[in-house]
Amino acid sequence: MTTTTGETLAETSPVTEVITTSTAQPTTTTIPVCNEETGMDQPVDIQPEQVTYSEQPEETSPPGDINPTTNTPGLNFPSENPEINVTFDSPATVTVVYVPTDRPNEPSNVDEFTVVFVYPNGTTSETFTSTPPSPSEPSETTTPSPSDTVLPSEESPKVILPPNFEVPEGTTVTITITSTDDDQPPTGVSCKPFVFTLDLSCSLECNNQLFFLVMEGNKNERLDVTN
Repeated sequence: MTTTTGETLAETSPVTEVITTSTAQPTTTTIPVCNEETGMDQPVDIQPEQVTYSEQPEETSPPGDINPTTNTPGLNFPSENPEINVTFDSPATVTVVYVPTDRPNEPSNVDEFTVVFVYPNGTTSETFTSTPPSPSEPSETTTPSPSDTVLPSEESPKVILPPNFEVPEGTTVTITITSTDDDQPPTGVSCKPFVFTLDLSCSLECNNQLFFLVMEGNKNERLDVTN
């Protein structure tokens, strides 16, 4: 933080200026602000209480899992266009929803699906249709994560959401299977949303830069310069 009287020193980084006045000379306080937020996309583990289906999946042994892992089978449905409803238990910035079809030893016949977000107030988003799978060779993203989650690949259909697609707690994402590659009911179905998670150290640093204290005699005034 740089404080000067009657002038503002030049800074090499972007700054936000707030001028406060009192009975003394006006004081200009210059502080840096973050240009952007940094973080990473993280898969969300779907808990049983978060998911419902338009029809119950068929029983399998071992039981199927909606979460795409390397060692659990997916879900088999008795009809061609089942709906999978996943409710977020906290606010999130959703980036991708995907249905992997290239899991090791657990392939799926899903070819296309749609995604609609149903918000707590009853309104809905537009309908997003998955991009078609690519016949290209498996990419590095097919490598399982440390938690054995199978990540998105070019060989699997996915919905890439618009930037900064934020949803509140209690939002339900409805995933509808619209077609399969063999015209049979969907088998081996698993799915997972990705959400954007802020890097904690950067978030704390940015938050500290967005607030500062102005000393005016014996009065401490905390100013919010986020707007």
